[in-house]
Amino acid sequence: MRITYRKNSAKEYWTKRWTAIEADEPMENTNVYPLKYTLRGIKLMRKGGKILEAGCGNGRILRWLYKNGYNVVGMDYIQEAIEKIKKQTDIPAETGDITNLHYKDESFAMILAFGLYHSLPPELQDKAFSETKRVLEKNGLLVCSFRADNLNTRISDKLREKEQTRTRVERERERERVPQTQSDPKRI
Repeated sequence: MRITYRKNSAKEYWTKRWTAIEADEPMENTNVYPLKYTLRGIKLMRKGGKILEAGCGNGRILRWLYKNGYNVVGMDYIQEAIEKIKKQTDIPAETGDITNLHYKDESFAMILAFGLYHSLPPELQDKAFSETKRVLEKNGLLVCSFRADNLNTRISDKLREKEQTRTRVERERERERVPQTQSDPKRI
């Protein structure tokens, strides 16, 4: 899986984003991402099952689900986002870490994770998936998305490759420019 590259850390990026905007209103258009795929998952999920929206941000999906009577809890690792949700609603939402969930095993019939996993550094991705699997019911559903093939990531990958190649070529040229020192026994 590719990660999303950003100038700042993912946590800095999302903190700035969620702090800069008001808490989201519930999504209304059921024909667009991500609500469209949430509803597809609900059709396949165990009736009455509990839903976790991991990486809920300011709550546009969370609010829609809650408003429509679903048993849902939101979780995000950006405290400012959760504070906005709690300040305006009584929707269950909490600050948490997808790599270290406090929920009991098999707590959720469905987990939503839109755009969550690709923001994690590679060394945390396995832990995040293990935790997701642990808290998901047997035969539960994971509805998630990845930005694996977006233009921004492809450009970032190419720029990194170019920079690594340029640096390697510069090092090789530098080695060629430095004269080899050999001791000449005739000179003393």
